[in-house]
Amino acid sequence: MAVAQEKANILMQGIISSLKALGIDESKMATSNYSVYPTYDYSQDPASVRGYQVNNMLTVQVQEFAIISQVIDRAVQAGANQVQGISFDSSKRSMIYRDALQNAIAAAREKAAIMAFAAGKELGKLRSVTEGDQSMGYFFNTYDIRALASSAQTNIMGGELEVTAKVTLVFELK
Repeated sequence: MAVAQEKANILMQGIISSLKALGIDESKMATSNYSVYPTYDYSQDPASVRGYQVNNMLTVQVQEFAIISQVIDRAVQAGANQVQGISFDSSKRSMIYRDALQNAIAAAREKAAIMAFAAGKELGKLRSVTEGDQSMGYFFNTYDIRALASSAQTNIMGGELEVTAKVTLVFELK
């Protein structure tokens, strides 16, 4: 087990070093999974331990979209064999969500007024406001890195982020 861990540690140090060389600060890297488990030889009965496998996942936060491809390519060149769960977010997420929340409240109020009018009533006092699920659309993709391991630069497309806010307004009717 110690041999497998040592090999994985050396490999991860190389990956971290290659990412630092791109200007990524170590504070933007975090271990997100670390596991060691035996692999078995099932050709014998009973099965015997053949060796050990180490999974060491590193989550990397990249501020500059332009270098994402380089981050993946350098990590692969340094020995990474999987890239999983690429996701995109915005540093302006809170501000954008506040705007979406205000728009959702205005739209809910307008719809409530239309429905009240159609029912022959008017909106009365606002009794409650409930926020629904917060969500931001993400582009997620998972790659088996062997498909990317070529001399060509990895193509990463950011797409669009969609921010939604859901609210429920309860009014008295007059």
